[in-house]
Amino acid sequence: MTNVFKKLIRKEFGDRNYYKYFFCYQNMLYNDDFEIDKVTKDEVYNDIYDKLKNLDMQALKKRHNRLADTMITAFSITNTFLIVIGFYVAALWLLISQGFNPMVAKISIVIISVAFLYKLYEFILNKFCFVDAHIAIIYKTVLENLIENQ
Repeated sequence: MTNVFKKLIRKEFGDRNYYKYFFCYQNMLYNDDFEIDKVTKDEVYNDIYDKLKNLDMQALKKRHNRLADTMITAFSITNTFLIVIGFYVAALWLLISQGFNPMVAKISIVIISVAFLYKLYEFILNKFCFVDAHIAIIYKTVLENLIENQ
């Protein structure tokens, strides 16, 4: 399982380009060379721009919509996690307090705990994907510039 930004970038540009972009930004962040104001002058921006500049308006808008959907998905994963925690705690409380058969209660607790761990893993993957989120922002900037110029 990967975060939603990584999945989108790999789908749009391929694994090779994704890792090239990832390591480029990882090195920039590690060396403190990253400046948000100079996004349009960096290597990743130029590479993405060169790959997309020959696409027609329809293809650009389709890619922009996919990116917007991905951003909404990442936002909803992060925002609904508090609700997931609430339901998990409520379900545990209900199973423990109602005096169900111990075997049924144990199996139920294991099942909801596995589901909760999956949602926790998904939350952590999507919450702490700084480099992938930044590549997605660069991608969004390129798409908006190309759409605006056509």
